[in-house]
Amino acid sequence: MDFKKYIARYDSEEINYVARIFAPFSEEIVRIWCKRKNSKYKDLGRPSLYKNIKYTHKTFDFTFEKDGEYFIGEQKNWIAVDNGYYLTEIYLNDADLNILDEVLRNKEYEVYCGNISQKLVISGVVLIWPQPTAESIMEFRKKHPRYKVLSFQDIINDLINENNQEYLQLLERYKKYCDNLFKELLPKNS
Repeated sequence: MDFKKYIARYDSEEINYVARIFAPFSEEIVRIWCKRKNSKYKDLGRPSLYKNIKYTHKTFDFTFEKDGEYFIGEQKNWIAVDNGYYLTEIYLNDADLNILDEVLRNKEYEVYCGNISQKLVISGVVLIWPQPTAESIMEFRKKHPRYKVLSFQDIINDLINENNQEYLQLLERYKKYCDNLFKELLPKNS
């Protein structure tokens, strides 16, 4: 999988459509990747943020565990935005950055994950980006040293190269869902 080559082959209408279909299940791909025996991270579920014991209605995509430390994970798959500019360039809005930075300073916010009943001390943030360049990662990490950046393209390629059956079954299931929908939408005589 190469996101840049993929978007270069198709027009923006198709890319925008595909981005909307892809987004809802792309997190499942990361969860499958985390289940592998040689995975760097274990996925514990979605982290929820609380402030002064009240739920803030802010939830991020993942709680990762690695070597006894906990990380908030946030995935962005902006494959269609600005003709693919954010495939490689790392950007988080100021609101998300401010919240994550507060969490890292262990101030104001408390983090809980549904699978763990205690408050979590967060050691860092893991961003999952479609196809970040080494330069964009280095530039982002200069400003945010407690953030790590993973390539979603590399995650997908790991699963493809391993012929991961759960990943392949996931894709077949969602392909079937789309096929079934379009079969129903088409005239019966076509």
